Amino acid sequence: MKQYFLIIIIGITTLLSSVHCAPEDNCTKLSNTDCQTCLSEPKCAYCNFRIWIIIVAVVVGVVLLAIIIAVCCVCRKCKHHSIRKEERRQQTEDQRIGERMEERRAAAEAR
Repeated sequence: MKQYFLIIIIGITTLLSSVHCAPEDNCTKLSNTDCQTCLSEPKCAYCNFRIWIIIVAVVVGVVLLAIIIAVCCVCRKCKHHSIRKEERRQQTEDQRIGERMEERRAAAEAR
């Protein structure tokens, strides 16, 4: 489970480091003004709504992948557990059948 968290952290860090912003002074100045002025600067990641939609979509995708991987691992573990349980049940059933056959042979020899 630690491996998945590490992969998620690396992915998010890579994603956030790949977002390029305009020079910080320009973004800071524009974000303190009205919304239209801020949105008019396309290179500012803090102001551009499209970039935030992409970032949120990628983060949600990574989270969904992590959930799917976790569910698959849990299901696989449950499947292995159920297979082992079925094998144990089959073994005990085989032992019972073997014991019954031995009893029948012993009863047949006694007659």
